[in-house]
Amino acid sequence: MFGPVTSLYPFSSLDEAIERANGVEFGLSAAIFTRSLHAVQRFTSEAEAGILRVNSPTPGADVHVPFGGIKGSGWGPHEQGRAAMEFYTELVTVYQDAPLG
Repeated sequence: MFGPVTSLYPFSSLDEAIERANGVEFGLSAAIFTRSLHAVQRFTSEAEAGILRVNSPTPGADVHVPFGGIKGSGWGPHEQGRAAMEFYTELVTVYQDAPLG
């Protein structure tokens, strides 16, 4: 099923929460609700998802940032934002001196 579905799970430890979040085959988005800066730092460095939210729900994405997942949710380049521009364009460096004469 793909659609606006959410699951809420209470956890007794941060380790348990990260293990549960990473223990699935998909990785489109994940969120954490906490007051702990330490928990935020660990979650954002260890969670395996393309979009991470802190103290906000996971639906949707902002148009100016890359949108896409990892693991089973990753298919091709991230859409939107600079990542999309870099994927769909080719960087070329041009050096030009002043004309002689």
